[in-house]
Parts: sequence; C-alpha cells; structure tokens
Amino acid sequence: MWIFNVISLVMILLLLTTVTGCLESEQGQTPFMDEEIIPLPSYTETSGVSSSSQVTWLVSQLPDEKGVPLNPERPITHKTSNTAEAYRWFYNGAYYSWTIYIPADKYNYFATLPRDKPHPVDYVMSDRGRGELQGVVSELISLSTNQGFNEIQRRDFIIAFVQSLPHNRGGSVHDYDGYPKYPIQTIYDGGGDSQDTSILLASILRLLGHPAVLIETPDHYMVGLIEPEADREKRKQIIQSEGYTIIESNHPGFSIGNLPVQYHRALKNPVIHIPSRNPDVNLQFQARLIYTDQAYAYYQVYSTITSTGTGPASDLRVIMTGQPVEGLSWRYDEVRTVSTIPEGEVRLIEGTVRIPRNAEAEIICTISGPGMAEKKYRSQVFYT
Repeated sequence: MWIFNVISLVMILLLLTTVTGCLESEQGQTPFMDEEIIPLPSYTETSGVSSSSQVTWLVSQLPDEKGVPLNPERPITHKTSNTAEAYRWFYNGAYYSWTIYIPADKYNYFATLPRDKPHPVDYVMSDRGRGELQGVVSELISLSTNQGFNEIQRRDFIIAFVQSLPHNRGGSVHDYDGYPKYPIQTIYDGGGDSQDTSILLASILRLLGHPAVLIETPDHYMVGLIEPEADREKRKQIIQSEGYTIIESNHPGFSIGNLPVQYHRALKNPVIHIPSRNPDVNLQFQARLIYTDQAYAYYQVYSTITSTGTGPASDLRVIMTGQPVEGLSWRYDEVRTVSTIPEGEVRLIEGTVRIPRNAEAEIICTISGPGMAEKKYRSQVFYT
C-alpha cells in the first residue's frame, strides 16, 4: 500500500512541474515579436554608445555659442540672521532717517541670483523684488508727505536718499564693475557702485511716475530725466541731443542737473538706455533613448526653460525637431506650448522625437514667443 502512495505522490509532483514550466514559457514570450524592446538606461548615465549596438543612448545639448551670462567671480556674503539697517541723509537743510528690516532669507536670495540679463538696464524693470521695492517707496512717500513736500520735493528727497546710502562706492576713475544688482538688493546692501545706484534710482523714479533712463559712460553711470523746458534752462548739465537732465546717484549733495567734475568729460559720448520690459528665456535640454523598433529610434527630450527677461514670458512655443546632419531627407517635429513663466521661474517640458534607424542625426529645440527673438539650441551629433 505504501508503495502505491509513493508512486502517486511522485506522479503528482511531475504533473505540477510540467504545468509550471508551461506557464513560465507562455509568460516569458515577447508580446511584440517584430519589435526590439530596449531597456531604459538611467537618466544620469554618461552619454555615449551602447556596448551592444551603435545606438546613442543619451544625447546632450551643444554649448550655446553666445553662452549664458554667469555670475562674475566675486565673493558672496550670506546673512545668518535677520537685520535692521538705519539710513540717514541730508535734504533741504535737515537730516532724515529711516530704518529697514532685512530678512536673512530675502538678502541671501538676491545675493545668489544669477546675473542672466543681457544689459544692466534690464534690472530697472525687473519683477524680482518689485513688491519689496514698492514697500520701500511707500514708506519714503509717507515720510515726505509728513514733511509737507510737493511732488518735485518728494522726487528730490528720494534722490538725496539714494545718493547718501552709506556703502556707495563713488570714485574718481572707472567706478562700476560687471555685477549689476537688483534694485532692492542695493538697498539691502546699503549702496553699491554707480551702476547699482543708478539702477535703483531709475527704478524708484519710474515707480513714482517719472520716465527715468540710464546714462552709461565708460567710467560712470547716471540717471536721465526729461524735464519741462523752463526747468531745463536752470540746469548746468544737460545732454542736449536727447533733452535729458542728468541725475547723479552715487555721490551725496548733487542736485538734479549737477555732476561731479571728474565725470564732465565723459558726457561727450554717453549711451542712453531706456528701460523696458523685455521677455526672454534660456532653454537647456537632454534627450534619452527610450525605445526602438525595426524602422525608428525614439528619443524622449527633456527641456528646462528659464524666464530670464524682465517680466513674464508668455505664449511660448517649443518645437523639438529630429533631422539628419546633412540634407533634409526626413524630419520629425514635436510641438509643445508653454504656459506663462514669471520672471526667474522655470518650466519643464517633455516630448518624443523619432529618428530613422542607422542615421546620423541631431535634435534641435526652437523656442519663440511674443516680444522675443526666436532661439535655436542644437544637440551633439548622434547615431541610431
């Protein structure tokens, strides 16, 4: 009897083994026999060629020929605690004082922002810190109102405030560097060079309703303002060709229309910059092979778009194009629209382009939008 039981048990085990093997065989079949499935490499994998084929796994963007403006080499001081700074200045026969509270996180934010705008005048209309700057202007207006100042006196009162910031760096020779500050950053720092204080003063005057401009010379920055003819006739220094009255921003005690003597000669060849809101963006991308079949290789394109202009960038259109390095025997476009990107913020978008197998190709990302020039970014040459 026991021999029969043993034989039965062995037969049952053999039957179970056969069924399990059949199930594993069925589950292991490739559902698409005519397509090759490529395992996805890690997104951080070094770009190059797969060891098992000549298909490029990871495609990198070529460096922009113009380059992205970078922070100049300069030490950055971070604050570890909130501070309060008291500023004192002289106007119309009396001294005035005002105290500003500076959160450490706000100070550090502006200190570490990239200097990614094409020209210093673009910082005048920047949205970064505009709310904080408007708060400063409101307090200065309140202080001047308490003194009974009219509109012109209020303007000159605020000019004297900017001229007297304690850390202004006015000098007798070239007195500005290549590191423009955001307007509120100059107040947080208690001043800066002539470029910094001119950006600040022009920004404040525009918030007050005065269409101020920046005036650039090889050694010094100033602010310009168009005045009524009757007022201009009283001034000693005027850029006659444009009708702008000069305003000194970095040396205390100079009324509107007057300028330190060391900069008089520089007025022979000034450059006038009119502030405006100019949207702009920078795009960076990378592409990764995600799939191949007998005819095509498919690349996922990951794009990072940064709004670097003044004000928001809106109604953007991005075209991701796969094309041959030579000729246009084929081309594949993937189009994406991008919602409004506020100044300084970032958007991430993705798209897929397909490239014929055994091709020498490149990927081009083209971005365009209202008020900005179309930009093209190319990838390295790669193989499918």
